[in-house]
Amino acid sequence: MSASEGRPSTDVETAVDLVTTCFERTYREVLGGGHIERIESDNRRRFSLRTVLINNVDDRDAAWSLAQERIGEGEIDRAVFVDDHIDEALGKTGLTRSDLRPIPYFLDWALVAVCIQGPRFVLHWDADVRMRQPADWVGPAIELFERDRRVLAANPNWEIDNLDEFTLERQGAFSLGHGFSDQVFLARRSDLAQPIYRQRSIARWRYPFTFIFEARVDAWQRHHGRLRATYRDATYLHPVAMGTSWPERSVRERALAVARHSAVRCLRASPWLPRHLRGL
Repeated sequence: MSASEGRPSTDVETAVDLVTTCFERTYREVLGGGHIERIESDNRRRFSLRTVLINNVDDRDAAWSLAQERIGEGEIDRAVFVDDHIDEALGKTGLTRSDLRPIPYFLDWALVAVCIQGPRFVLHWDADVRMRQPADWVGPAIELFERDRRVLAANPNWEIDNLDEFTLERQGAFSLGHGFSDQVFLARRSDLAQPIYRQRSIARWRYPFTFIFEARVDAWQRHHGRLRATYRDATYLHPVAMGTSWPERSVRERALAVARHSAVRCLRASPWLPRHLRGL
């Protein structure tokens, strides 16, 4: 049976909401037909719910029209505008509109993705991500979640060969350690739809901006004994060059970033680090 055949699982313990976020550059591809089916094929899994988040588009009506076509064809189950749900997400996470500044779209979509109603597990899949080879890594990851409550998030391996630098221990096909990426992540909604996003940590300095979603999650997990699980036997690819969507920074912001990255490099070279700063 192919990934797009059959019926989605009704087991509430293993049900997964596949959430793909699109915006002005990507919504035509994501909602143009076949995109979500490809993601299911890549993961060798029919997802229980297939959600497309629509954010920061110039023509809301055009995006909505395409979404309704995909719903009518059965490729997706729902389309959600970030603007319609961000206030509820802020309420659940203890954040305010001011926390979205200076660049809302680095945070707002992710808060909505984890806070909207849906199955127990949520898998966020960036619109540009592809798997190098199709693989069912989600099933083994859910089993690991059940065995080890320390696991906050799971993902396939990334294409840069540096996983050992972030690994604290191994469990079967998974490497466990610190770090977080919003390109692909599987997590329990109950873990992320709560006030965890104000954690201070030097670890946030290693990200291009300290206020973005992945920096906030990484900071919290490090200080609360939680880990990321990376599946070594499957690799995802992100073809869009890193940094192409980042805004231009002022001279002061660039100088501050250089100082922070220098501090992180010094910490990496330290012969002793507290556990929460390992894998910087």
